[in-house]
Amino acid sequence: MPKHIKARFLLSIAVVMGVLAFNVQATVYKWVDKDGVTHYSQSPPPAGTEGKTITPPPAVDTHAAQKKLKDTEEKLDKNHKQREDQAKEEQKKQKEMQAKAEACKQAKARLSSFQNPRVNFVDKDGTRRRATEEERQRELGKAQEYIDKNCQ
Repeated sequence: MPKHIKARFLLSIAVVMGVLAFNVQATVYKWVDKDGVTHYSQSPPPAGTEGKTITPPPAVDTHAAQKKLKDTEEKLDKNHKQREDQAKEEQKKQKEMQAKAEACKQAKARLSSFQNPRVNFVDKDGTRRRATEEERQRELGKAQEYIDKNCQ
């Protein structure tokens, strides 16, 4: 017999046995003998011995249990997604704060450079020229305005 057929046959037997074992509910008896030893058995206690019948727990509602498990998994997945989204948002805010801090640092350096009375500009054609006092004051105002607005 080929291995895959044998494996399927054994699997089928295991499934059938599992289903049969799941549905079988045997009566269980409990009693204490004359030596004080407690016994559990599927057969009734010996004559003259007082015993107790133990009833098995009720059958599990697998459909309800599966539904509850699915609901719990969905809730956990939703919570996990929310935590991931919050972490991404926090990273985004952190990057924005770092970028803003860097922009403020550069603006303060720019302000500092315009406080020097001898400021040079580079024109579009690449030539360097000294800024007029009016240009320097205008750039000082722009830099200070940016710092006041964005660096807190």
